[in-house]
Amino acid sequence: MPRDNREPRARRRCFACGEPISRGTKTCPHCEEVQPSGVLSIVLATVGVFTFLIGFLVGMFSIGMSSIVGFVIAIVGLALAVGSYSRYLDIQAAKRGRPQ
Repeated sequence: MPRDNREPRARRRCFACGEPISRGTKTCPHCEEVQPSGVLSIVLATVGVFTFLIGFLVGMFSIGMSSIVGFVIAIVGLALAVGSYSRYLDIQAAKRGRPQ
């Protein structure tokens, strides 16, 4: 009977403590840290881009206090998009075993 070679690939390391865990585990059994998901980062980056665009449009085409609020929303959206995308890149680098 041939040996199953998928077992070593079915394991990964915890993002926080570095202990080996199975690939489908959502929380680490050693440190109980929730494992990050790349999908969540991409969704947050997309929401950030749309928030930036809406805030920019509100800021450009309104006057008074609403324009200030629009530009603040645009800044929050930009920060959300850039932060989420950089988190996604950090997760991908950790999965490949590269230093951050």
